[in-house]
Amino acid sequence: MRSKRADEIRNLYVDFSRKLRAGELLTGTPTVEEIVSTDLTIENPVVMADIPPTPAEFNAAEQLVYKSVQFTVTGGVAGTSYVLRITATTDATYPQTLIEDIVLRVN
Repeated sequence: MRSKRADEIRNLYVDFSRKLRAGELLTGTPTVEEIVSTDLTIENPVVMADIPPTPAEFNAAEQLVYKSVQFTVTGGVAGTSYVLRITATTDATYPQTLIEDIVLRVN
């Protein structure tokens, strides 16, 4: 579970590498939606390319280029957990649409 304070602006990363086939990468513009409420503001979802993640997020960041999605989250109500649904597509000959749900706890 990830967390943030209600007054923080956070850049979050979601790793899709375990869902990708050998040689397959994420492509296009991913989407991130909050399930159930609209308390959060979610902006700038992108496939991580030349955007360096913070070392605390990934120990081997270079291995996650084109295999993870980055986005910015603001807002939320303290004491509340939110489910975010991240959807991304792949560059395979027969592309996959991959979906990952994460929980974000606002403290």
